[in-house]
Amino acid sequence: SLDHLAWQLGLLSGRTPSRSSAFPIHSSDSPRDRERFMRATLDIPCEAVEIIKSLQPHLRGKSMKSDPLWQLNKLCNLDKHVTVGSSHTLIQFKVLREGVTWRSLEDSQELEIFTPIDDDNTEPRFELHPPELIFGKPIDAPGADFWITERQLAAIHSYVSNDVLPRFGPFFPNCPTLADVTREDPSQNSPLQ
Repeated sequence: SLDHLAWQLGLLSGRTPSRSSAFPIHSSDSPRDRERFMRATLDIPCEAVEIIKSLQPHLRGKSMKSDPLWQLNKLCNLDKHVTVGSSHTLIQFKVLREGVTWRSLEDSQELEIFTPIDDDNTEPRFELHPPELIFGKPIDAPGADFWITERQLAAIHSYVSNDVLPRFGPFFPNCPTLADVTREDPSQNSPLQ
């Protein structure tokens, strides 16, 4: 949706945007990235370019990889150049007792619980969390590991829908907002929200 937004912003110039028009997302402010940014936003109004600049993940410094646009860009590049894997789930739980250790096995992990004998003979309690689907880079694909949970994917969707896209609303005063559409037809609510 962000590249479509960039295209629509480019159309505001009155001519067809160039093939390089896009909503750039960069993880650095290197001369190369600045040049690519300029080429991608050449047809976009200056005020909109300033908004896009303010959203760049590299502005978050060390927390850049937790930026939803950085994560979205990483997923987008995986989808274009590798395959986004969704082959396993994350199952989390806590054992509410001391003496818990993990032992790795060849194909999985096993939890060993050593419960010391004590006077009250209490059993350990388990706190289970619902499983989550994980998306990311397949293990056999080149490059650094990357994965996000279903909950993080929903957070990316929410960030783009509720924080990023509304900033560009003033450029399209005659278009309904997402809130207008969902108010008119509740079935249009996103399943990720």
